[in-house]
Amino acid sequence: MEDHRNSAIFGRRNEAHQITIVHNGKIRKFTIESWTAGFLVFCGLCMTLGLAGSLSYIALRDDFTQSLQTTQSGLEIAYENRISLLRVQIDRMSSRRLIEKEAYRNQLNSLLKRQDALESRSRALVPLFEQAIQTGLPGSMRPPKPGPQRKASDNHALLSSTGHPNILFANAGLRTSRNFADLQGEVVIQAAMKTNANSGKNTHSDIHNSVNPDLLSLVMSQHENAQIDHIAFVTRQAQSRIDSIRNVIANAGLPAAMIPQVSATGGPYVPLNIFDKKSFSDQLIHANRTLNVLAKYQNHIRNLPLANPLSKAKRTSKFGPRIDPFYGKLAMHSGIDFAASRGTPVLAAGGGTVLKASRSGGYGLLIELDHGNNITSRYAHLSTLNVIVGDTVETGEMIGRVGSTGRSTGPHLHYETRLQNKAFNPDSLFRLGIRASQFL
Repeated sequence: MEDHRNSAIFGRRNEAHQITIVHNGKIRKFTIESWTAGFLVFCGLCMTLGLAGSLSYIALRDDFTQSLQTTQSGLEIAYENRISLLRVQIDRMSSRRLIEKEAYRNQLNSLLKRQDALESRSRALVPLFEQAIQTGLPGSMRPPKPGPQRKASDNHALLSSTGHPNILFANAGLRTSRNFADLQGEVVIQAAMKTNANSGKNTHSDIHNSVNPDLLSLVMSQHENAQIDHIAFVTRQAQSRIDSIRNVIANAGLPAAMIPQVSATGGPYVPLNIFDKKSFSDQLIHANRTLNVLAKYQNHIRNLPLANPLSKAKRTSKFGPRIDPFYGKLAMHSGIDFAASRGTPVLAAGGGTVLKASRSGGYGLLIELDHGNNITSRYAHLSTLNVIVGDTVETGEMIGRVGSTGRSTGPHLHYETRLQNKAFNPDSLFRLGIRASQFL
C-alpha cells in the first residue's frame, strides 16, 4: 500500500476525500472528488460575496437613492431655469417688437395727418397762385396740383391690425428755386395693404424695408418749407409791385384825389413756424390781402384813360394857358389839341361807359366817357359819332372820327380829362400809362 501511495517520481498522489456519517449505528461513507470539492468551495465563496454585496446594498441603498434624487433635482432645476430665461428673452423680444410696431404705427399716423394737412394747404394755395397769375407777377406761376383727398375711413383701413401699410412716395424732389413752376414737386403718399406673395403675411423687416418714415418726414418738411417760401415769395413780389405802382403814380403828377386810397401793408420779416396752423393761415391771409391791394391798384390804373386817342397826330395846343385863337387873348385851354385830317378814327383812351354822345355848344360833336371814380374823358369837334349813350367801350376802340364842328379853326381833336368835372392835364395820364404798362 505504501508503494502505491508514494512514488519517487510523482510524489504523494491526491486521493479522493471521503465523508463518513454514522447515524443510529449505521455508517455511511461518501467519496468527494477534488474538483467537486473545489466547485463547492467556489460556490460558497460566491454566495458569501453575494451576501456581503446584498448586505452592503441594503446598508447603502438610502444614501445612493438620495444622491440620485439630488442629482436629478439639480438637473431639473437647471432645465427649468433655462426654460424661464428663454421665456423672459422671448417676452422681451415680443415686447420690443410690439413697442416698435406701435411706434411705427404712430409715425405712420403722424405722417398721414401731415400729408392730409399738406394736401389741404395745397388746395388752399391754388386760389392764391391763380390770383398771382392774374395780377401778372413775374415768373412761371403754376399752382401746385393737390393730391386726391382721402377719407378718414381710408386712413383707418391703412393702419388696420390685419396688415401693415406700405407707404410709397413719388416725385418728392423739391427744387430750391423761387420759381412757381418748381411747386410741381409734389409729396404724394399712397398707402395700401401689402401682402407677402409666399406666406400671405408681412414680416417686421419687410415693413421697415418698404418705407423709411424719417425720409418721408424730411421730404414733407421740405414741402412744407416750400409752401411757406412760395407764399412769402408771392407776398414780396406783390408788395414790391405795389410800391412800384405807388411811385409811378406819385411821379405822374396826378391830382391827389386820383391816387387810390387802399390799405397799406408792410412790417418786419418774422420767420414763420411751418407747423403752426394759425401762422400758416395768417401768412396766407396776409398774402391774399396783399394781392387784393395790388389788384385794386391795377384795376384803378386800367380804368384810367391812359392811352393816346390819336397817337400819331401832331399836337397843336397843349394844356394850360394860351392865346385864344378867336379873341387873341390869354385864356385857359382845358385839354390838348391833336391836328389830323378829317375822318381820322378817334380811339377811346380808356375803357368806360358813354356818358354823352351829342352836339354840345363850342365842343361841337362831343363824346364823353365815364371811367369810374369820377374820372371822365372828352373827345370834341368830331365829324361823326360811332357810339351812343350807355354803350360800354374798351381801350383802343374807335368811338368817332376827327372833324371841325363847334368852335374850331380846322380839323382836329380836342381831348380833355376831368376829375370831378374839373379838367387836369392829360399828359400826366399819358406818362402814367407808359410807366405803368409793365405792371399791368
